[in-house]
Amino acid sequence: MSAGNLIVNGQEGTVQSMVTLGSYGTLNKTAGQLKNIYVGVNPADQSGSTATGMLRVRHGDFSAETLYNGNKVVIGGNGENGLREDHDTSLTVQTYQANAANSDLTNWGTFVAENVASGEGTWRSTITNNHVMDLGMVNFNGFLNNNATYLRAETRSAE
Repeated sequence: MSAGNLIVNGQEGTVQSMVTLGSYGTLNKTAGQLKNIYVGVNPADQSGSTATGMLRVRHGDFSAETLYNGNKVVIGGNGENGLREDHDTSLTVQTYQANAANSDLTNWGTFVAENVASGEGTWRSTITNNHVMDLGMVNFNGFLNNNATYLRAETRSAE
């Protein structure tokens, strides 16, 4: 059973909101399960984007049904920006949907998604893998960069 939704939105063009799942305040990794995660996406307009949210996933294992990304998601870290290196963090979702041109997901930990899709009119979105990424069916209009040794992705054939 999953918890409720997580909505990470600022005010369009003026306020950038950021939420971090996880904590370094505990010795053991943190964990959590959410229903849907909306990053820079209004739940009332799931194909649109406000491009004002950022989600960081750190020091834990998290899951959700759907991750709607209208701006930026960072899983784990590489030791830059004053954050410690973090390759043991994981985020598992049933569906990852890029909702905006230039939306970005950067993975330094483990990212698993059964389905990867693009929202209406989405182009130039980026998914970058720097550690472990396991993707099921991919129907994505953007760039998929693999800077690591493990990336599995199935592509959907044109029908």
